[in-house]
Amino acid sequence: MKVHRYFSGAALAASVILTVVGIFKGATVLIGLAATIEIAVSAITGKKTNI
Repeated sequence: MKVHRYFSGAALAASVILTVVGIFKGATVLIGLAATIEIAVSAITGKKTNI
């Protein structure tokens, strides 16, 4: 039973890590998208960006 407990703990840790990584990847994509939109808008309007 100790082996089973160890594996379930490892699976739980792995799922938590993957979830955190997924959240960070999603945030990075959103930030990149926002930056791209801001650059595109500034290029169209001719204004300076905040980035």
